[in-house]
Amino acid sequence: MLKPVSRKVAPIGVTVAVFVLAVALLAGGTGVVGQEQANPDDDDTTSTTKPEDDPPPEPEQPVVVAYGDGPVRFGIDAQYPPSNFVNDDGEIDGFEPELRDEVCRRAQLECVWVRNEWVSLMPNLIAGEFDVILTLMYNTPERDELIDFSEVYQPSAPSVYVSKAGAGEDVIRGVVAAISATVQADYVDKQTSATLLALDTQQEIFEAVLSGAADALLNDIGSARRFVAESDGALEIVGDEVEFPRLGSAMGFREEDDDLRAKISAVIVEMKADGSLNALSKKWFEEDALLFDVPMNGDMPTG
Repeated sequence: MLKPVSRKVAPIGVTVAVFVLAVALLAGGTGVVGQEQANPDDDDTTSTTKPEDDPPPEPEQPVVVAYGDGPVRFGIDAQYPPSNFVNDDGEIDGFEPELRDEVCRRAQLECVWVRNEWVSLMPNLIAGEFDVILTLMYNTPERDELIDFSEVYQPSAPSVYVSKAGAGEDVIRGVVAAISATVQADYVDKQTSATLLALDTQQEIFEAVLSGAADALLNDIGSARRFVAESDGALEIVGDEVEFPRLGSAMGFREEDDDLRAKISAVIVEMKADGSLNALSKKWFEEDALLFDVPMNGDMPTG
């Protein structure tokens, strides 16, 4: 497994309106993405004093580096095991990294990692900080207004509530933690009577329940079962599963990179047809693996 490339993520070179819209549209779904996070405070520019009658400088435009100018850069959060995480050797590992390696091998692409926090994935893709989003991002119509999506590589997983053991099901109507800018957070906020506690990472939402800051959390079933199993009986799954139909995890691309998207989508379709994508899912998710019966072209929206 390739180690992450150490990169200094530049300030987001898009207008405030586009940045805010891209962050807001993340809330239309998750697909919950190793990690150098974008740091808006890292600005090497220095100010100079100009005469008062000088016109203000034009805003600096982002320099978008197309994938043809170098290796294909995959943006990933690497905090969502077993989908993506940093292993004990400091390498990015999991279902999605192994999928990327196979996709790049079959498509004959040189590929590298750029670690980026979940909430700024779409703005930084648009700004040219990397070329592909690969972090369990659901292909929602709202997101498709700003970026394009590959063929779906994983159907949407059901989500479940988790609370302290013995707390009962009523806790799902109290304070419910969810990861910011995900379909789970959007669901709690807009479709339930619960109070949303939006946090940045998967680890934080489970810690919020254990500490009492939240009565429950809503997260995908695979991660929930893993955290419950590792809690030594402190946590349990409560209530009914929550489904997000007609969505799936797909890789995100800038709208102008149609050729790259088509090349990667073709490999995903091929892996569905030959069974290797199902085999990879079984390896990492075991009983929670979400499998394809047939190639899904036209069966689910892919952006």
